[in-house]
Amino acid sequence: MLEDVRRLQQGSMIRRYIVWWNNHTADERLRKVVDRANVA
Repeated sequence: MLEDVRRLQQGSMIRRYIVWWNNHTADERLRKVVDRANVA
């Protein structure tokens, strides 16, 4: 039982990290586009 809970917690942490990472990279891409637009 305890192992299942640990596995679930680990899975949600990984999912949360992937979501954060996706949002972060999207922000970086947006920032580059905005920077380019400001220069042009």
